[in-house]
Amino acid sequence: MVVPLGSSCGPVLWRLVINGVLNMRNIENDAYIQAYADDIVVMLRSTVSYHFTNMSKPIMKKLEEWASSYKLSFSKEKTKNLMFKFRNKITHFPSFHLYNSRISHDKELKYLGIRLDPNLSFIPHLNKVLTNICTIYEKARRIERATWGLRPGIVKEIYSVIIERIVTYGSEIWYRGTVEQKNKLLQIQRIPLITITKCYTTVSNESLKVLSGCAPLDLKIELEIEVAKQIKIIKKEEIYEGFQNFDCEELMKPWDTISIGWIYFEPSVDKSRSVWCASKETISHGIP
Repeated sequence: MVVPLGSSCGPVLWRLVINGVLNMRNIENDAYIQAYADDIVVMLRSTVSYHFTNMSKPIMKKLEEWASSYKLSFSKEKTKNLMFKFRNKITHFPSFHLYNSRISHDKELKYLGIRLDPNLSFIPHLNKVLTNICTIYEKARRIERATWGLRPGIVKEIYSVIIERIVTYGSEIWYRGTVEQKNKLLQIQRIPLITITKCYTTVSNESLKVLSGCAPLDLKIELEIEVAKQIKIIKKEEIYEGFQNFDCEELMKPWDTISIGWIYFEPSVDKSRSVWCASKETISHGIP
């Protein structure tokens, strides 16, 4: 089974294939299967951990049969399992098997760009974000050496367009508003703000936000979460009995193209006025 990557009909064809996986949700009552493109996640829930082994057997068998029917196969190296603890510590780690091989257990699991940990604190995710931001600004410093430094406005534009998007990605899922998360966000934001303001490293976080004109990251994230909630409310109103209400005629076909027009104009800019300073026995200033 081959689905052309990047084609207009690719998502539709792959949906016909992946529906066989999504229809397996009724195998176990406490099992949930979700997929995004070719990334499949199986979630199991039980009061005791040793039940997971028996619960996973029919699901893994069905997944192997589904992959074989389309001449596909799951990667043993990329398939991992993670246990989320509830109150008590995890004392028993169940065994899951795929193609008669045991699936390895990890302390962290990355899915769709978000790192999950057993405590669901998402601090490992923020630590990885901090590492990525440090790498980005190290590359920006190399550009500064070659061009005698970037203007603060350009650095702030990089922060607004790139850094904030990296930090706020998936915040509806991982943000809890805990003190630990807020302190980690301050640590992440401090690095680019020092680069923008060119201040000493001893300056306070509050002063950096005022001098740079950048809002705190926790407030930006809370705004993103509120906007996402409002969008979900609007979408729920548009969906009736499982169908979304929209006009197909208003949608643009993928193979149609449109031309973008350009408007040329001459900017009206006043000539700059010259400023001179004369120095004699006493200093005088004037503008002609």
